This record gives sequence, C-alpha cells and structure tokens, in this order.
Amino acid sequence: MDGIERELEGKVPVIRLSVMSSVGRQAAARFRVRGLPTFVILDPDGVEASRHVGIPGKDRLVEEALSLYR
Repeated sequence: MDGIERELEGKVPVIRLSVMSSVGRQAAARFRVRGLPTFVILDPDGVEASRHVGIPGKDRLVEEALSLYR
C-alpha cells in the first residue's frame, strides 16, 4: 500500500482505512467489504469504478486509478 500511495501522491486522492477504527467500519459497511485487503477505486464523482479483493498487482491498480483522473 505504501508504494501505491507514493506513486499516486498528488495525482489521485488515496484514503487508507483500518476496519479496526469506527470510520473504517463505516466505510467497510458502505462499500460492502467482505475480504481484506479490499481496494475500492472511485471515479472523480465518488462512484465505484473498480474493486480488488486481495493483493492486486501494484502497476495495474495504479494505472486504473490514474486513468480515471487524467
């Protein structure tokens, strides 16, 4: 996750939440998280554009996110 955050810094908003926190539990419920880790990519309007459960390839995740914010 750290590498993804560094690569997207200043280009795409990245929010990392823990399901152990109150806000994290709320977000997990809202986005129907069923497995960890889960990466949800939202478009600039806040609509879910992509979801990855498990550990995706960093390059794929970064490219998907960047394509929405170009």
